[in-house]
Amino acid sequence: MGEGHAATTVYRQGMTVFKYTTRQNGDSVAFFPMLDIVVFHKKHIHVRAYVDSGATVTYVPRSIARRAGILDDAPVARTGAKGVSGSIDVDEYILRHIAIMRNGEEFDRFNNLRILVPSDYGHGPDFVILGRSPLFSKYDITFSDRRKKLNLEKSTTS
Repeated sequence: MGEGHAATTVYRQGMTVFKYTTRQNGDSVAFFPMLDIVVFHKKHIHVRAYVDSGATVTYVPRSIARRAGILDDAPVARTGAKGVSGSIDVDEYILRHIAIMRNGEEFDRFNNLRILVPSDYGHGPDFVILGRSPLFSKYDITFSDRRKKLNLEKSTTS
């Protein structure tokens, strides 16, 4: 599957628009609300993250967690996670930070972030999922599937 890059545009003060990412699969093209991010714990890992309004917390696949050095630390807790594709056992960690990137520059950063990592390889999605915490507490998020754009506007309430 090929992937496109998420371009951004600033429309008004405090709002940034990210274009959906295109993914080629054979003859069809699909569009997803994804952001370029850097996962950092002991190493910086550049990846794409799916913005999911139905996810409560951020999820990091075990392979990315290993590369970032997260698995070198003991998990805070072991629990379960449920999603549309079923339930899996997950370990909870505190990640040093995730940075959202825009045009190769850091757009925003979330420090000491609670994340979930599958307890075993081969379980769960193979991409990072940015859940409501912490993204939705800082930004008002609008998904425009028709325009294939994701709008992040700094929230005026805390």
